[in-house]
Amino acid sequence: MILNRYPICIAGFILLVSVPLYAQQSLSSQISHYIKETGTNGAIWSVSVRDTTGKKIIGINDQKLVTPGSNLKLMTSAAILHALGIKYRFKTSLYGFGQRKDSVWDGDVYIVGTGDPSINGDFYQGDPLHVFDEFYEKLDSLGIKSVNGYIIANNSYFDSKPYPDGWSWNNLTSSAVPEIDALSFNNNCIDITTKAKGRIGDSPEIHWFPYNTNFVHVINEQTITPDDTPFDAQYKRILGTNTIILKSNIPQNDVEKVSITVTNPAHFFIDSFKKYLNINGFNWKGNEIVDNRMHNWRDTTKFTKLVVHRSQPVGTLIQRINKNNNNFYAEMMLKASAAKVFEAQGSTDLGIQLVGNYLASLGIDTSKVEMTDASGVSDHTLVETAGLTKFLVKIRNKKYFPVYQNSLSQASLDGTLENRFLNTPLQTKVLGMATRKMNSAAFSGYISTKKNKTLIFSIITNHFKGNWKKVTAVQDKVLSLFYNHY
Repeated sequence: MILNRYPICIAGFILLVSVPLYAQQSLSSQISHYIKETGTNGAIWSVSVRDTTGKKIIGINDQKLVTPGSNLKLMTSAAILHALGIKYRFKTSLYGFGQRKDSVWDGDVYIVGTGDPSINGDFYQGDPLHVFDEFYEKLDSLGIKSVNGYIIANNSYFDSKPYPDGWSWNNLTSSAVPEIDALSFNNNCIDITTKAKGRIGDSPEIHWFPYNTNFVHVINEQTITPDDTPFDAQYKRILGTNTIILKSNIPQNDVEKVSITVTNPAHFFIDSFKKYLNINGFNWKGNEIVDNRMHNWRDTTKFTKLVVHRSQPVGTLIQRINKNNNNFYAEMMLKASAAKVFEAQGSTDLGIQLVGNYLASLGIDTSKVEMTDASGVSDHTLVETAGLTKFLVKIRNKKYFPVYQNSLSQASLDGTLENRFLNTPLQTKVLGMATRKMNSAAFSGYISTKKNKTLIFSIITNHFKGNWKKVTAVQDKVLSLFYNHY
């Protein structure tokens, strides 16, 4: 039985395999057939499969740098777990500068963020105001019914750079790429609901959360169209402002919802909180200020700790990154990790350094990893599938691997794999992340085979044309091949 490595050319690629010769021929011909029959052989295909010892089973262009898209999160989320620990909780605190006089806080109140991405409804039964409720109830329990000073947002835990390098300016209205700020609320978006109740040709009714706030200026140029016409979504935020223009054509009686980003998230936080308090009978007389200076909050001669909210543990939050493929959580939590590890203002650059150090500690060649963000939104991100599978092998030895593993999507059940392998033998047998954008698609993770062996895989395709379902069909067939073969 020959166990040496043999080069085999398939679909224009060089395939290097470390399996018996008869298995090489079978696997190579099958994969070549899958690629050719979908007409995607003109794209760049990179495939790496390993066993749990790290031994390479198969590699197609696996040492070629490719764009992984959101599969980068598999690496950054592990670095976050390593840096913060699974039990770490983000703190958002209210500090008083002044003193209480009867039911009045005579002075200013700071709201201090440390990068909690979850001050929204994700973990509070869908209630985005849960944390505000918590703050209000605590102030009330302290006997504070009003404040006559400023409400000050302190976001000094992060630098003031709202976006990582490499993000396209064309997409910054999208809720998938909000600004990153140490003090954030509602994913730094407003949620607009449009109800096409009027006559055809009229403007539909709109409302937005929170509180139809005048922090944003919404220009409604939408039109109600006949009920048999398609919904034509057109909306944008003028960059550098909070002016939002809606130009959608909406079929009569339809209800449409969209989330749109805001700029200056820390100010958005305190503006929303102040409105919440005033609606609930709490009188806050002072103006709103954003402060990015660092302070010694432990100096009790200056500051009085009034309220502290603690998030869910990182071991829970990490699921939003991997199962839900959430860019906002990835960017926020990496900056927070950098702030904690380097004891400096959290920045994307420091976060990238942190990931690099972590990967190097696992024996990954970091000269073959190019990052400009945490989430893989940037097209400048590059990895090798060989490096990605090596990483997925190495992390299995970490004590936090069960938490990491639980954060991955499971085939046919949840997350990015909810609709993959339905009613097939691979149902529930694959853990990982499958993502796509523009002309790229990536699928990486773990598969439990027919013989109950665990294989580690990464399949990344760049520069394909046509229907992306052709690429995912090849991905699924390749995994089915390995499932049955091993």
